Amino acid sequence: MNAGIVIDGRRVKVAHARVVTWLDDARVPELRENRSRRRERVRAIVLHTTWGRLGALHAGSGTPAGRGYVAANARATDKSWDFTVDRDATVFQQSDPARWFTWHAGAANPFSVGIEMVQALTGELYEVQVRAAVELIEVLARELGIAQVVPWRNGRPELRVLASVRAGRLSGLRGLFAHANFTDDRGPGDPGPVVAEVMVRAKGWVGIE
Repeated sequence: MNAGIVIDGRRVKVAHARVVTWLDDARVPELRENRSRRRERVRAIVLHTTWGRLGALHAGSGTPAGRGYVAANARATDKSWDFTVDRDATVFQQSDPARWFTWHAGAANPFSVGIEMVQALTGELYEVQVRAAVELIEVLARELGIAQVVPWRNGRPELRVLASVRAGRLSGLRGLFAHANFTDDRGPGDPGPVVAEVMVRAKGWVGIE
Protein backbone atom coordinates (compact mmCIF):
# COMPACT_ATOMS: atom_id res chain seq x y z
CA MET A 1 0.00 0.00 0.00
CA ASN A 2 3.02 2.29 -0.13
CA ALA A 3 3.51 2.42 -3.88
CA GLY A 4 2.74 6.15 -3.69
CA ILE A 5 0.14 8.59 -4.93
CA VAL A 6 -1.19 8.53 -8.48
CA ILE A 7 -0.26 11.46 -10.74
CA ASP A 8 -1.22 11.20 -14.40
CA GLY A 9 -1.36 7.45 -14.02
CA ARG A 10 2.11 7.13 -12.42
CA ARG A 11 2.86 6.16 -8.83
CA VAL A 12 4.99 8.65 -6.89
CA LYS A 13 6.33 7.98 -3.38
CA VAL A 14 5.48 10.26 -0.45
CA ALA A 15 7.91 10.11 2.47
CA HIS A 16 6.57 9.66 6.02
CA ALA A 17 3.13 8.60 4.78
CA ARG A 18 1.24 5.37 4.27
CA VAL A 19 -0.53 5.98 0.96
CA VAL A 20 -3.74 4.14 0.14
CA THR A 21 -5.44 4.70 -3.24
CA TRP A 22 -8.28 3.01 -5.15
CA LEU A 23 -5.59 0.85 -6.74
CA ASP A 24 -4.63 -0.52 -3.33
CA ASP A 25 -7.90 -0.95 -1.45
CA ALA A 26 -11.49 -1.34 -2.66
CA ARG A 27 -12.64 0.54 0.46
CA VAL A 28 -11.01 3.68 -0.97
CA PRO A 29 -13.12 4.09 -4.12
CA GLU A 30 -12.04 6.36 -6.92
CA LEU A 31 -14.39 9.31 -7.32
CA ARG A 32 -16.75 8.98 -10.26
CA GLU A 33 -19.50 11.61 -10.40
CA ASN A 34 -18.39 14.45 -8.15
CA ARG A 35 -15.39 15.69 -10.14
CA SER A 36 -14.71 17.29 -13.53
CA ARG A 37 -12.19 16.78 -16.32
CA ARG A 38 -9.03 18.85 -15.81
CA ARG A 39 -8.69 21.41 -18.62
CA GLU A 40 -6.16 23.88 -17.22
CA ARG A 41 -2.81 23.47 -15.57
CA VAL A 42 -2.70 22.84 -11.84
CA ARG A 43 -1.15 25.86 -10.15
CA ALA A 44 -2.49 25.71 -6.59
CA ILE A 45 -3.04 23.42 -3.63
CA VAL A 46 -5.86 24.23 -1.21
CA LEU A 47 -5.52 22.79 2.27
CA HIS A 48 -8.64 22.10 4.38
CA THR A 49 -9.45 20.70 7.81
CA THR A 50 -12.56 18.60 8.30
CA TRP A 51 -14.05 20.77 11.07
CA GLY A 52 -12.37 24.09 10.29
CA ARG A 53 -11.50 24.75 13.92
CA LEU A 54 -8.28 25.97 15.52
CA GLY A 55 -6.99 23.42 17.99
CA ALA A 56 -3.81 22.14 19.59
CA LEU A 57 -0.95 20.42 17.79
CA HIS A 58 -0.27 17.14 19.58
CA ALA A 59 2.89 15.06 19.55
CA GLY A 60 2.79 11.67 17.87
CA SER A 61 -0.31 10.38 16.14
CA GLY A 62 -4.02 10.27 16.84
CA THR A 63 -6.77 7.72 16.44
CA PRO A 64 -7.45 7.14 12.74
CA ALA A 65 -10.78 8.41 11.43
CA GLY A 66 -10.03 8.98 7.77
CA ARG A 67 -11.99 6.09 6.32
CA GLY A 68 -15.25 7.74 7.35
CA TYR A 69 -14.29 10.83 5.36
CA VAL A 70 -13.20 8.67 2.42
CA ALA A 71 -16.66 7.07 2.38
CA ALA A 72 -18.36 10.47 2.65
CA ASN A 73 -16.24 11.80 -0.20
CA ALA A 74 -17.35 8.93 -2.44
CA ARG A 75 -21.05 9.42 -1.55
CA ALA A 76 -21.21 13.20 -1.89
CA THR A 77 -22.77 14.90 -4.89
CA ASP A 78 -21.96 18.56 -4.18
CA LYS A 79 -18.38 18.50 -2.88
CA SER A 80 -15.23 16.41 -3.13
CA TRP A 81 -11.48 16.49 -2.62
CA ASP A 82 -8.43 14.61 -3.86
CA PHE A 83 -6.55 13.57 -0.70
CA THR A 84 -7.44 12.85 2.94
CA VAL A 85 -4.60 13.01 5.50
CA ASP A 86 -5.52 11.00 8.58
CA ARG A 87 -4.33 11.52 12.15
CA ASP A 88 -1.92 8.57 11.91
CA ALA A 89 -0.19 9.90 8.73
CA THR A 90 -2.16 7.73 6.32
CA VAL A 91 -2.84 9.53 3.05
CA PHE A 92 -5.95 8.39 1.18
CA GLN A 93 -6.25 9.36 -2.50
CA GLN A 94 -9.49 9.15 -4.51
CA SER A 95 -8.74 11.05 -7.72
CA ASP A 96 -5.82 11.67 -10.07
CA PRO A 97 -5.24 15.46 -9.85
CA ALA A 98 -3.49 15.63 -13.21
CA ARG A 99 -6.59 14.33 -14.99
CA TRP A 100 -9.53 15.54 -12.88
CA PHE A 101 -10.39 18.40 -10.56
CA THR A 102 -12.49 18.01 -7.44
CA TRP A 103 -15.09 20.38 -5.94
CA HIS A 104 -13.57 21.78 -2.77
CA ALA A 105 -12.89 25.52 -3.17
CA GLY A 106 -15.42 27.10 -5.52
CA ALA A 107 -13.90 29.12 -8.34
CA ALA A 108 -10.43 27.78 -7.50
CA ASN A 109 -11.40 24.20 -8.33
CA PRO A 110 -10.33 24.14 -12.01
CA PHE A 111 -6.72 25.05 -11.20
CA SER A 112 -6.24 23.47 -7.78
CA VAL A 113 -5.85 20.24 -5.80
CA GLY A 114 -7.81 19.72 -2.56
CA ILE A 115 -6.36 18.14 0.59
CA GLU A 116 -8.45 17.45 3.72
CA MET A 117 -6.75 16.99 7.09
CA VAL A 118 -8.83 14.97 9.57
CA GLN A 119 -9.72 16.71 12.85
CA ALA A 120 -11.80 15.93 15.89
CA LEU A 121 -14.51 18.37 16.96
CA THR A 122 -11.94 20.22 19.09
CA GLY A 123 -9.79 20.91 16.04
CA GLU A 124 -6.52 19.27 17.02
CA LEU A 125 -3.90 18.06 14.56
CA TYR A 126 -0.98 15.66 15.14
CA GLU A 127 2.71 15.97 14.36
CA VAL A 128 2.87 12.85 12.19
CA GLN A 129 -0.19 14.04 10.29
CA VAL A 130 1.37 17.43 9.64
CA ARG A 131 4.59 15.80 8.47
CA ALA A 132 2.67 13.60 6.02
CA ALA A 133 0.74 16.62 4.72
CA VAL A 134 3.96 18.59 4.24
CA GLU A 135 5.57 15.76 2.30
CA LEU A 136 2.44 15.31 0.18
CA ILE A 137 2.41 19.02 -0.64
CA GLU A 138 6.08 18.94 -1.63
CA VAL A 139 5.51 15.97 -3.95
CA LEU A 140 2.48 17.61 -5.58
CA ALA A 141 4.34 20.88 -6.06
CA ARG A 142 7.30 19.12 -7.64
CA GLU A 143 5.33 16.79 -9.88
CA LEU A 144 2.72 19.35 -11.01
CA GLY A 145 5.01 22.39 -11.23
CA ILE A 146 3.27 24.41 -8.50
CA ALA A 147 5.08 27.50 -7.23
CA GLN A 148 6.52 27.16 -3.71
CA VAL A 149 4.79 30.22 -2.27
CA VAL A 150 2.28 30.81 0.53
CA PRO A 151 0.04 33.83 1.33
CA TRP A 152 1.67 35.66 4.25
CA ARG A 153 0.83 38.66 6.41
CA ASN A 154 2.80 40.27 9.26
CA GLY A 155 5.13 37.30 9.61
CA ARG A 156 2.37 34.70 9.72
CA PRO A 157 0.28 32.69 7.24
CA GLU A 158 -2.65 34.71 5.88
CA LEU A 159 -5.84 32.95 6.97
CA ARG A 160 -8.45 35.39 5.68
CA VAL A 161 -10.12 35.72 2.29
CA LEU A 162 -7.59 37.26 -0.10
CA ALA A 163 -8.33 40.65 -1.65
CA SER A 164 -7.76 39.19 -5.12
CA VAL A 165 -10.36 36.49 -4.42
CA ARG A 166 -12.94 39.07 -3.28
CA ALA A 167 -12.28 41.01 -6.48
CA GLY A 168 -12.59 37.89 -8.64
CA ARG A 169 -8.96 38.11 -9.80
CA LEU A 170 -7.94 34.46 -9.67
CA SER A 171 -5.68 34.17 -12.70
CA GLY A 172 -2.57 35.16 -10.73
CA LEU A 173 -3.09 32.75 -7.85
CA ARG A 174 -0.46 30.06 -7.48
CA GLY A 175 1.10 28.14 -4.62
CA LEU A 176 -0.31 26.70 -1.36
CA PHE A 177 -3.51 28.23 0.00
CA ALA A 178 -5.80 27.82 2.98
CA HIS A 179 -9.47 27.16 2.36
CA ALA A 180 -9.95 30.28 4.50
CA ASN A 181 -8.31 32.27 1.67
CA PHE A 182 -11.39 31.56 -0.47
CA THR A 183 -14.38 31.65 1.88
CA ASP A 184 -15.75 33.44 4.95
CA ASP A 185 -17.81 30.39 5.91
CA ARG A 186 -15.12 28.50 7.82
CA GLY A 187 -12.58 30.86 9.41
CA PRO A 188 -8.85 30.58 10.20
CA GLY A 189 -9.09 27.03 11.55
CA ASP A 190 -9.52 25.86 7.98
CA PRO A 191 -6.71 24.82 8.10
CA GLY A 192 -4.91 26.91 10.75
CA PRO A 193 -1.30 28.12 10.40
CA VAL A 194 0.84 25.10 11.22
CA VAL A 195 1.39 23.51 7.79
CA ALA A 196 2.08 26.83 6.04
CA GLU A 197 4.53 27.74 8.80
CA VAL A 198 6.43 24.49 8.26
CA MET A 199 6.53 25.06 4.50
CA VAL A 200 8.05 28.53 4.93
CA ARG A 201 10.26 28.07 8.00
CA ALA A 202 11.49 24.51 7.49
CA LYS A 203 11.04 23.75 3.80
CA GLY A 204 12.18 27.02 2.25
CA TRP A 205 8.91 28.07 0.64
CA VAL A 206 8.36 31.82 0.30
CA GLY A 207 5.69 33.78 2.16
CA ILE A 208 4.19 36.37 -0.20
CA GLU A 209 2.41 39.42 1.27
